[in-house]
Amino acid sequence: MAQLEYVAQLRQESSGLSAVANRGGHLLFVDSTNGNDGNSGDSPRHPVATLSRALALAQAGDTIHCAPGGSETVTATLAASLARLKIFCPARNPASGFTVQGAGTLDLMTVSAADVHVEGLKFAHTGATSSAAGILTTAAADRLVVRNCLFDDSAIVTTFTGLGVELTDAVNDALVEDCRFLDCKYGVEFVVGNGVSVLRPRIERDVFFVGKSAAFAIHTSLTGSGAVKGPSIRWNVIYEANGDGSAATTAWNGTDDTDATQGTFSLGAAVDQYMIEGNRASTALDQVFTTLGAINAGATGDKIDNLTAAGFTGSLVTISSDVAAIEIKATAIDSDMTIVKSDTTQIASDLVIAASDVVIVVSDTTAIHLQTTTIASDLVIVGSDVVIVVSDTTAIHSDTTIIASDVVIVVSDTTAIHSDTTIIASDVVIVVSDTTAIHSDTTIIASDLLLVQLGAPVGKAVVIADNAVPNNSQAAGGLVPTATGGACWVEEVVVEKDSTAFAGPTNLELSSDNTYGPTGAADLHASNIITALGGNGRVKMSAGGVVAKLPFVLGSGKKLYVHGDDAAGTSAGNLQVTVIGRALAAGAYLL
Repeated sequence: MAQLEYVAQLRQESSGLSAVANRGGHLLFVDSTNGNDGNSGDSPRHPVATLSRALALAQAGDTIHCAPGGSETVTATLAASLARLKIFCPARNPASGFTVQGAGTLDLMTVSAADVHVEGLKFAHTGATSSAAGILTTAAADRLVVRNCLFDDSAIVTTFTGLGVELTDAVNDALVEDCRFLDCKYGVEFVVGNGVSVLRPRIERDVFFVGKSAAFAIHTSLTGSGAVKGPSIRWNVIYEANGDGSAATTAWNGTDDTDATQGTFSLGAAVDQYMIEGNRASTALDQVFTTLGAINAGATGDKIDNLTAAGFTGSLVTISSDVAAIEIKATAIDSDMTIVKSDTTQIASDLVIAASDVVIVVSDTTAIHLQTTTIASDLVIVGSDVVIVVSDTTAIHSDTTIIASDVVIVVSDTTAIHSDTTIIASDVVIVVSDTTAIHSDTTIIASDLLLVQLGAPVGKAVVIADNAVPNNSQAAGGLVPTATGGACWVEEVVVEKDSTAFAGPTNLELSSDNTYGPTGAADLHASNIITALGGNGRVKMSAGGVVAKLPFVLGSGKKLYVHGDDAAGTSAGNLQVTVIGRALAAGAYLL
């Protein structure tokens, strides 16, 4: 019975470890509280006491399981020199994982083999000074994975030189993700020699506390022709703060993304094809993300959707909807009807063919039934080249009364207004509105075609002084129109210049204070670079821009603004901004 209980306990302690060990090797267990380096380490019941001993016993492909809460103080670097080795602590928070600590100028762990995986460990320099890393690699450490680890140099209070992860020379396809870096001079550093390239490193979803002099979250130290190619730096969070959460000892000072002496990223000239995307920075500076680093002008790559409290910046923003936006410059209604879909609402997809060249458009919400009474001869209800357009909100029943030959009376959906007008000639159509009877004695409708206009055109043109265009804010100086009397459908916005070239921001932006859809200065309807706005230049905000989300609905009482993305207008001329659209309610217009 005792033996059965022992086996059951072993199975329980080993639960979940099979997935960890599914690497073709063996499991070794480290428990600094209950272990003994004289043990074999091959079961949770017989763990070794130190990671140093486990590394000495391990073979290529093995997994070393470190018990949470344990720690080891090292005086020499831990050597991870076996291919496919995994060093793992099952702690969700690495602060309570297995700690490797050491004082002085000491690299706590050195990785010199391919496909090594380190997860759930805490690396801490405890001495007064350190010019070394938590994890150091050699050129052989391709495909290194460092995941969910904590690098804590907050105990270094004099010479501030500690590093988190140092990737040296030709280490390709390394991944550092979901890690935290406290008070490291460089959280991740690339040290690359002459004639050597580091390829495709990924630094993703990490958190950096960067609060001291000459410190950066990510830094490159390149020699000669040494290069870093294809780095992916994505979805990281950088705080201008010390690792204990206090205000930064030395504040960030970047102004244009090339001159910072401490801040987010410091990349040398030979960093090629970088992707810096979706990063966030918490800083006392009222600046956009891409002013906070020191990226050499020779470095090449893209910065997309990076954010501080001052807003987004990026060289490219692509927004796609499920339905393509269709710009309507002119509508020609002939014998066949074209279905036009907006970029926000799919209007119709069910077509009923009633007769030759006849299309009945039915809304996607309400079934509309046409009840027509034929009284006299020569009346065509549905014939060649007839288009019947039915509202998608209100069922409209047409109870048609024929008074004379070839006469059609159309009655509104709310009040039946009957005309007492005497019809003199044939082929005359009398259209009665909801309020006023309008009699047409001159219009001959050929081929039984009925033309229906969906909304009255509206427009607004304003002249704005260049230096009144605000910086990334919805201010009165940049106000274009206000939707008055109801909502308006904005189809097109055109900006034209006088003879003075527009100067100031990188992009001219278009935004609204709408309740629905994009709203506010950071959520744009359109954005275009200002290079097209030289003397007498012209740009259509809905075409070819950095951001294009036209057409759209400007809500009743809502305002449309123009502003710069990173600076106010500084030139001495004027902009003419023209807005064109249609009223979505009776009496609506652009003021």
